[in-house]
Amino acid sequence: MDENQLRGILGLSMVSKNAVCGEGPCLKCLRSGQCELLLVDADASTNTKAMYKNACDYRSVPLAFLPGGFLRQALGRDCMAMAMKKSGLTVKVRSLLEDQIVNPALKREEKLTDRNVGGVNVV
Repeated sequence: MDENQLRGILGLSMVSKNAVCGEGPCLKCLRSGQCELLLVDADASTNTKAMYKNACDYRSVPLAFLPGGFLRQALGRDCMAMAMKKSGLTVKVRSLLEDQIVNPALKREEKLTDRNVGGVNVV
């Protein structure tokens, strides 16, 4: 993961209104179905991490945990979570953080679509 590139993309996505940060706006974005990727700081409390993980699992939204203080450095704001809406910036962030996405349900669905049984693709 290129941290400088990721910081720049996160800052740009906030300026372009393709992302929101903070507990209330993130949950609102998740519930409305606009969230394509949720980023949570590792400094967040255990209850906060569990709340976001459960919400993302329920709505099949990818979730990634970032190193402690990363969002604070990237955004210049004191927030523990950032919800990214559908945009090209989200696709780039998701590709940078591909190995850090922690939703097993999403990974399981991706594996199921890649199976080939007896010459027939299983969907």
